[in-house]
Amino acid sequence: MSATKTEVAEVKAARDDWDRRLTAAGHAMCWQLGANARRRGHAYFWDGYCAHCGAEISVGVCWTTAGVRDARRVACSGPGTAVCTEIEAARVSEQIVAAVEVFLWETR
Repeated sequence: MSATKTEVAEVKAARDDWDRRLTAAGHAMCWQLGANARRRGHAYFWDGYCAHCGAEISVGVCWTTAGVRDARRVACSGPGTAVCTEIEAARVSEQIVAAVEVFLWETR
């Protein structure tokens, strides 16, 4: 079942509330509808990222999550600092790949 009108309205209200809070923390949030959010059987949610520092947040019905830099908990570090977040995210991805490779090797 795809999202109901009530669910869509609740998620948009939550997104707008988070946008106000994050703007107060200095973030310049850009929002896009989450992947597969309009497909049947998938959650309806919005992804946001700060154009300045790259901090992230995803907002759904009664839940939020974040990426490497948590927009919910960290103030914006200013324009031009998103590249630092990109470097950190790439490093985290490398560590995850290495951990999965070790796991697969040890479980053979």
